[in-house]
Amino acid sequence: MLHLDAKAQLNAAASCSSLRSACSEKRVLQASVLPIKLPRAVLLRLAGAGNPWALHRLGVEALYQDQDVEQGSRLLRLAAAAGCSDSAFEVYLISTDEAEKKSMMQSALRGRQRAALLEEHRKNRMERGSSLRDVLRDCFVPRLEGPLTAAQVGSTEAQAAALSAAAYLEDDNFQKLSAAGLANCCWARGCHDKVPAAERGQNGGCHRWAYRRGASKDARRRTFLGLPSDAELPAGPPIKLGKCSQCRHARYCSSLCQVLHWPVHRQFCVP
Repeated sequence: MLHLDAKAQLNAAASCSSLRSACSEKRVLQASVLPIKLPRAVLLRLAGAGNPWALHRLGVEALYQDQDVEQGSRLLRLAAAAGCSDSAFEVYLISTDEAEKKSMMQSALRGRQRAALLEEHRKNRMERGSSLRDVLRDCFVPRLEGPLTAAQVGSTEAQAAALSAAAYLEDDNFQKLSAAGLANCCWARGCHDKVPAAERGQNGGCHRWAYRRGASKDARRRTFLGLPSDAELPAGPPIKLGKCSQCRHARYCSSLCQVLHWPVHRQFCVP
């Protein structure tokens, strides 16, 4: 049985020292669901104990912030194997292996991961009558009513990832790359030029982004970064951002992000 007092203290832990004093049992470290904000040192200690949510956060950070695809993918696969449905969906998005994608989607669906549920519904929408927004509302008991926001429907892990994404998605260099057409972030983050700066990233949003690749774009990115013409460029996160089917301009990583961003995007969505 988990020591409930220690588990409660873990949720308030702000440093390695407080973590050590709060949790002497490895089972607590392995099983405790994490609060949104935790220092990296605490995450590393938890990941070392096999905590799947800590592995997930470090994997997302490695993949999207450090652009270390190998390490990020490895950590996310470990977290998915340990039962983190958010990691299973993340691997589904970045994997190029169809067998793995199918396996990760099934794992995410078993965990009732909301983005996975919407993706599955979108694929089979011709066989079902309800809209994506209705499917999302029905994920909650009781059924969720009122406006749909990332803060309301996003998991703790999704909100934590969105919070950490501010360090790189709102950086001046990334903003310049995005403005030059060399990188795209999921529009649910709100880091594009059609959304006022004060509204970008409100209520969390999305952490996913990708470089735009090609010989000419790679050459422009080297120039932008002040690199030699033959310098090797980081590939960036291996994720594909789909376009809005109506305006063909807005880009999203998933149906969940598109549904959440629609109240903002509908103001600019012009075929």
